[in-house]
Amino acid sequence: MLRRGRLRRELGEALCDLLLPRAEAMSAMQPRAGRVGRSARRCSRHRIRAKSSFLRQLTGTDMLLLTADKRALRAVSRLNFLVPLLKKKIVVMEAILLGLCATLGVDAVRSAVAPHRLLDKVFLSCFSPGNDQVEDCLWSNLNALQVQVSPLSLWMP
Repeated sequence: MLRRGRLRRELGEALCDLLLPRAEAMSAMQPRAGRVGRSARRCSRHRIRAKSSFLRQLTGTDMLLLTADKRALRAVSRLNFLVPLLKKKIVVMEAILLGLCATLGVDAVRSAVAPHRLLDKVFLSCFSPGNDQVEDCLWSNLNALQVQVSPLSLWMP
């Protein structure tokens, strides 16, 4: 996605070129070949586009899942068999931004997000000019999402 397509057009070539080596250095989970299991059938019944092998790999490791797909999170939260397996393994944008604010400072994160504010509702609402309550806004969004996806427990910074 960083090499071509919508993300490259929206973020720009310079930022994508900067992020590309970091993305390539990350390990990616590869789906295992094999039969479609009960988990996949349940997921397809609930309109979740996920492979059972991926879910098994995720639940059997310390790996975290980064997602911005809140619709999918709400759907996953209704799958009682997955909820305990994914406890605190799902990381959302608000949690990452809170961690970055704590580490780098709000001003540094605001500067980094500013050119991309129009790409995401969280960026637009929490990092709007004049908003000096960035972290409160992020916590509010994160807590509201946690309520929406309960009983699924999201990763918290």
